[in-house]
Amino acid sequence: YADSRDPIYFKICNDAEGKQCCETLLNDPTKTNFQKGQVDVFEGNLLNQCQTFPITNEIKTVQMRLEKEDGWRGEYVIIGLTNDIEVKCPITTFIDDVNEAREMTLTCGPN
Repeated sequence: YADSRDPIYFKICNDAEGKQCCETLLNDPTKTNFQKGQVDVFEGNLLNQCQTFPITNEIKTVQMRLEKEDGWRGEYVIIGLTNDIEVKCPITTFIDDVNEAREMTLTCGPN
């Protein structure tokens, strides 16, 4: 799909109201992130404060937010939980600055 040179943030919430959330910048400083044809893995310290964020319920949605204007489209996000469960969130649209659409919500389900 399309690559991006701009910062992308990832937000996950514990509740349907979006009051108990964790947001982090997805950035691996050892490589160029979000390049076409590349799979990026963010784990451990790369998740910053979200590394230890407790997931108390089933994950239904996550949000991704673009900080600047270089649009991006990936294929999916997979979230691995500590109980060896994986949740997959397909990406079905671009995230870019067209019509101020710098944020997208992904619907997730079991992988």
